Amino acid sequence: MKRIGLTGGIASGKSFASDYIKSKGYPVIDADLITKQLLTEPHVLDEIKQSFPTVFDHDTLDKKALADIIFSDMEAKSTLESILHPRVYEQIRRELDLYPNASFVILDVPLLFETYQKDLYDLVMVIYVDQQTQIKRLMTRDHLT
Repeated sequence: MKRIGLTGGIASGKSFASDYIKSKGYPVIDADLITKQLLTEPHVLDEIKQSFPTVFDHDTLDKKALADIIFSDMEAKSTLESILHPRVYEQIRRELDLYPNASFVILDVPLLFETYQKDLYDLVMVIYVDQQTQIKRLMTRDHLT
């Protein structure tokens, strides 16, 4: 089976491409979806709470507060990534096992190059759009002016 990494910048069209591929019946493993699932697991939340106690209201993670911290502090970002990335890639490997007869599987991984998991991909597909289109899409998607 070929493992094809799918990546691209924010608002580049990764989700559109991924959804299209899925609609044709091909397997897609979505790293963002895995991350969202991980953020519901008590043992993961406990580990995040140990490093970032201020982003919890009782036992509920305030994702915006966490985002504010990690996008302004590279060390904090690295800490969160050290908690999440190994688990994300462990789950990706488990999900790959679900498709033993597939000719290929798309791995939708926004931070593909940043996470240094080159051994996981046979091929990488990059979705690219010019910056003006990217900004327009982002503003439309997030209702920004």
